[in-house]
Amino acid sequence: FLKGSHDAWLPDAHKMIWEKTIEGIHIVVCHYAMRTWPRSHLESVQLYGHSHGHLPPIGRQMDIGVDVYDFYPVSFETVRELVESIPVLNIKDGRDKTQC
Repeated sequence: FLKGSHDAWLPDAHKMIWEKTIEGIHIVVCHYAMRTWPRSHLESVQLYGHSHGHLPPIGRQMDIGVDVYDFYPVSFETVRELVESIPVLNIKDGRDKTQC
């Protein structure tokens, strides 16, 4: 369980960011969308939910809030499709690596 903006009732011990590599894909999950995240320049994906589908992703980001997906969780296969469809963001100049 990740602590979000409406979770003041949770103890401070709850994580704000969760990271794990699954089947070769490094995933960073945070309640909030991040401008950059760990390994964002190395093909990782950042999953967030705070914006309720109203914030466009940057690079390999995905809003996985349940209200965006008819209150169902997002499958790992959906995350994998995102990773395969979006170029890695070049954080030096904001362009994807395919343009360098």
